[in-house]
Amino acid sequence: MEKFKEKVMVLKSNSDLLEEKSIKLKGLQEKFNNDNQELLDEIDLLKTKISESKVEIEKEAIEEFNENNTKKFDGGISIKEYKKFIYDSDKVLKIAKEKDMFLMLDEKSFKKVAEGLTDWGVEVKKEPKVTYPKVIKLED
Repeated sequence: MEKFKEKVMVLKSNSDLLEEKSIKLKGLQEKFNNDNQELLDEIDLLKTKISESKVEIEKEAIEEFNENNTKKFDGGISIKEYKKFIYDSDKVLKIAKEKDMFLMLDEKSFKKVAEGLTDWGVEVKKEPKVTYPKVIKLED
């Protein structure tokens, strides 16, 4: 068990060092942000302008596509058509059950009730998993 304690001490040492370096990095990032606030504001403004331009361009491109089936535009901008499936999921599920098609086990929901389904051949095993506290504290 002594080797185990040594490994935990190494883990704690590295965790403490990581925390120290993370705090230092956060301080440097804050200083950088403060020293470069004007530049960061200009970047945010440009991102907003770009988003607004894209909204206008997309609207015009879609209108042109709908009217003339145009797919290629200046600047390499283009229209791609994607399939969108619209259906009544209840109706589709009913038909799928009738035809025994497209059905998959919803494992997440199944696992919520599986322990009570012993007659289904369900076996539940427990496996150990090591977890770590956010802060490792060693007692002398």
